[in-house]
Formats: sequence, structure tokens, C-alpha cells
Amino acid sequence: MNDLALKDDSGNLLNLSEDGEGLFKEYLQGKYVEAAQQALDNGIDLGNQAWLTISGGRVIYADLGLYARTVKRIKGTPAFDAFDLGTGENQEFGSPVTDKRHFTWYSLQQSGALPLPKQAEEKAEDERFALASRGNGWSCAKRRSPGKKPRKPCPWHSIWRTAKLSGC
Repeated sequence: MNDLALKDDSGNLLNLSEDGEGLFKEYLQGKYVEAAQQALDNGIDLGNQAWLTISGGRVIYADLGLYARTVKRIKGTPAFDAFDLGTGENQEFGSPVTDKRHFTWYSLQQSGALPLPKQAEEKAEDERFALASRGNGWSCAKRRSPGKKPRKPCPWHSIWRTAKLSGC
């Protein structure tokens, strides 16, 4: 983190020691204190937050270690690639043709937008291919032994997977 050479508004280098102490931590604590004070000033009830020290209507300390142990996750995993394509990040990865797209394989699979073959269907197709390709000189990379090079490329798997993934 220190390699980033981050600086505060006064030009001070924001660094951290091996134990997580340093100007960067102090900077973040200050930002949490500022945000909490702004919320109080705007009439927002912060409740009894164990990680905040408030005295006389002033926020005087934010314990970041206690904060990290007590607050819930703000965004679920995966944080930015929403299954429903509802985040700005999904739009960021869009294209001129598609406004919003997934950028992780996991989210694409979980979204239900990708017509994946059932495991039994895939196994049956693999077995049919294995039977059909015997003797034609093709060596499917999926079926070959580790370290052996295929004699010819296996066109069937790439064509079949492309057709299945595109919904054909």
C-alpha cells in the first residue's frame, strides 16, 4: 500500500507500518469521525455505536478495529457484478451493442441469463463425441492425458460449447 504514495490534502504521505498503524489509518479515522459528525449535525440518530465515541454532541473518536468487527457487509459477494445487472459497474463493462454486461463468470452463471447445459446432458454429449470421433485422428484436449499434445485440434468441443452458451 505504501508504494501507492498516497497523500492527504496537506501533502503528507499516507503510509502504514506492518502492524497497520500510521498516517493512512489516522486519515481514515478522521474521515469516519467527519462523516459521523456530519450525520449528527443533520439530525441523524447514530444510536449507541460501540465503535464511536461521542461526547457533548461531538464525535471525538472512531475505533476502526471495532468498526470492522461489528458492522455487517455493505455489499454482498460479488460486490459489484450484480446478478440483475443493476449496478453502475455492469454498465461500465457494457458495449455499444449491450448496455450492461457481467464481468465475472460467476455472476453470469448465477444470473440465469446463460443457458448452461445440465451436467447429465453435457456428459451424454461428451460420450457421443468420444464415440463419433474414434479413428478420425482428433484428440480432444478434454480427453487427452496430461503432457500429450493433440494430433489435431478438437473442433467439436469449441463449436458445441459456443452453440450451447449462445442459446442455439
